[in-house]
Amino acid sequence: MKTRIIILTLLLSYQLQAQNNDLSLLTAYLDIKDALISNKATAASEAAVALSTAISKIKTTDDNGAVATAWKQHKNTLLKQAEVIANTKDIEKQRVAFAELSLSYWPVVKLSTTGETLYYDYCPMKKSYWISAEESIKNPYYGAKMLSCGKVSEKIN
Repeated sequence: MKTRIIILTLLLSYQLQAQNNDLSLLTAYLDIKDALISNKATAASEAAVALSTAISKIKTTDDNGAVATAWKQHKNTLLKQAEVIANTKDIEKQRVAFAELSLSYWPVVKLSTTGETLYYDYCPMKKSYWISAEESIKNPYYGAKMLSCGKVSEKIN
């Protein structure tokens, strides 16, 4: 009985840690998106530092599960693009990196444990995607110039 309780406690602890990691990643990503929408390169850079830190804490194990496989496939690209955003104050360069970051992050987000409803939005002008927590379109690739340009491509709960 004691062994079962310990095992259940460890499993619950692991699940909570995974959920916290997923939420900190998502929060940092959404902070970058919001900064780009507002044309705030410095804020995008700061949020990208937080995202890089959160990504670095993710352990990719030899596990063959879907989450581990997605992380193994996308972690390096996510880190690289987060670092590009963090290391430049040129908002257009940040937006280019954000497009690739979004493309690599979506397969991971779809397997996440956040429990949040998320939208995968598409900008036909940039031919690029981004992830949003709101159904309404706020385009990070053009900011105020074309704030509502785009459409919801996919939704997860």
